This record gives sequence, structure tokens and C-alpha cells, in this order.
Amino acid sequence: MAFTALSGCTKPVAPRSTGSRGERVPAFWSQHVSGRVMQYPADALGRPSILFIWSPHCQQCLAMLPRLREICGDFSLVELDVIAIDTEIEDSAAATGALQDARCAFQTVPNGHAVAQLFDVHQLPALYVVDMRGRVVYRNASAKNGVSPDERWEREIRDAVAMLQRGDD
Repeated sequence: MAFTALSGCTKPVAPRSTGSRGERVPAFWSQHVSGRVMQYPADALGRPSILFIWSPHCQQCLAMLPRLREICGDFSLVELDVIAIDTEIEDSAAATGALQDARCAFQTVPNGHAVAQLFDVHQLPALYVVDMRGRVVYRNASAKNGVSPDERWEREIRDAVAMLQRGDD
């Protein structure tokens, strides 16, 4: 995993989707400050990934950062990409700072509000585990009544990544 700050355009290239289990993940692209374009899932095919749709101002989202970092470390045999999709429109510095503070080397997609809309996300954080073929194998359930993400999400993500590592997908 490499920390890649992306900025500028974030454009969906597929119709809106719920990202349900077994569905192909919706495609989007984002432009890196260097001008390089990241196309998802095309650039990630062949590697599993976690899409983390979040905001640096969301306490529930910040609580998930160290858990996601630990998951990546625990499954180092799998080349696992974490793509942190920041839903803030103007404050990409806050997202970069939060990721650096949590020592997370995730690819970042700033101004990711269009991606959140593409996935029909209404509550943060939203987490998706995507297999090597670009299909959703896990999607967290929306938190009910402001309930914070708990250990259940971490366990479910670990189970999904372990399944990918074993080749059970």
C-alpha cells in the first residue's frame, strides 16, 4: 500500500449502485495532483481492496482508521489496497492529516462526495471489501440511530479478507 494523495476531479463512470454482495463495484476515477489518473476498479483488478467512504470530521470514521490499518498488517500475505474516499468537498488537508496521524498508508480520494452518491451512501462510515475481480464480498450495514461502528464490523471485514486470502470467493 502506498499513500497517494489524489485531488481534483472525482467522477463516477457507472450508474448509481448499492454495492450489494456479489455485485460488480461501480467504477469511478480520480486525478492525482501529479496528473496521474486512478481508475477504480480497473487499477485494482487482481488485488482485493477495501473501500472506506468517510469524513475526517466523523468520529466513527476516525475510530475505524487504526482498525483498518491493523487489518492490513494482519493480512500482509494479501496485497490489500485500502482506498479512503473522503466525502469532504473543501477540506482534503483534514483527511490527509487524519490519515497521517493514524499512520495509515491508504490511497486517498478527496472530494469523494460523487463516489458516495454513486454508492448511494447516506451514513458514514461506509465500508466495502472488494474481491480480485471487482465484486463486493462485504458491505457494512448502516449504523442505526447513530450507533457507532463496533467490533462486529472489524470482525466481518477480517472474515471477508480471510476468505479472499484462502481463495474462497
